[in-house]
Amino acid sequence: MNYEHWETFITLAETNSFTRTAEKLNISQTTVTNRIKQLENQIGKLLFIRDTRSVKLSEAGTILYPFAKKGIDILKHGEFVARSFIDYDEKLAIGSLVSIWHYFLLPYVQKLKLNYSNYTLRLYTGHTQRMFQLLLDGIIDVCVVPSKPQHPDLEYVRLFEEPFYLVGSPDLFKEDVVELTRDQLNKSSFIHIPWETPFIEWFHNEIGVKLFPSIEVDDTTLYVRILLEQKMMGFLPDVVARQYIKNKELIKIPFKSVFPMPKRSIYLVHHKKNKGSRALQSFKNILINVKS
Repeated sequence: MNYEHWETFITLAETNSFTRTAEKLNISQTTVTNRIKQLENQIGKLLFIRDTRSVKLSEAGTILYPFAKKGIDILKHGEFVARSFIDYDEKLAIGSLVSIWHYFLLPYVQKLKLNYSNYTLRLYTGHTQRMFQLLLDGIIDVCVVPSKPQHPDLEYVRLFEEPFYLVGSPDLFKEDVVELTRDQLNKSSFIHIPWETPFIEWFHNEIGVKLFPSIEVDDTTLYVRILLEQKMMGFLPDVVARQYIKNKELIKIPFKSVFPMPKRSIYLVHHKKNKGSRALQSFKNILINVKS
């Protein structure tokens, strides 16, 4: 197995560009082309469909990609574990959503590192189902996510529960803020992000097709930036909204809903086989009494 060939295949599959692949891997485009050709010769299948304007995975490449991605991830993690064993007493790989990392989790990871300098940490981002899969694959040791796992090999502890708010720029209201209903939401000033279960089900039931937002994004950082800079309104969980409300950059907008707006619970999840890990227990102890 040639690690560089597989890394090039994965990068090209994700960028759909020989130029960007070469830039990301710090190699020439000729090297990218040669590696892909050698891999295709090895497998005996065309992995990419190329034309003068684009490159995309072939049917064989599409089938191969998830296996290659998982294999490279496991190999990288193996290298990390091997190096950690030599240089540190304990290692801990932690995963979470971008919003939870930015607005909740990072200070506690920094506290863990401060208290236990002999631990080495590796941090991952992604959606909840990806975190669960990384746990099952042994890539990460623990994750903090807004959903309970269903797999029998995964254990969890609920850390806290938080509400969602309709929030917006104070500049949206010339007078006192009044309670809004779904029919009063202005699509031109409403930005949407499909927060995970249970919010997304509530939103579909409450709003449905009655409101088609002018902007929809799938990244929390981008969502909040547009919300603030473009003076819009949207729904945020408490852990994200709290600081902006405190600083008066956003205000809570009373919202009269037909269906009760849900709260979401945040869980610490780990694989059963990791319960004896000292690093996991240290991290768990830091988080367990954060909120009630």
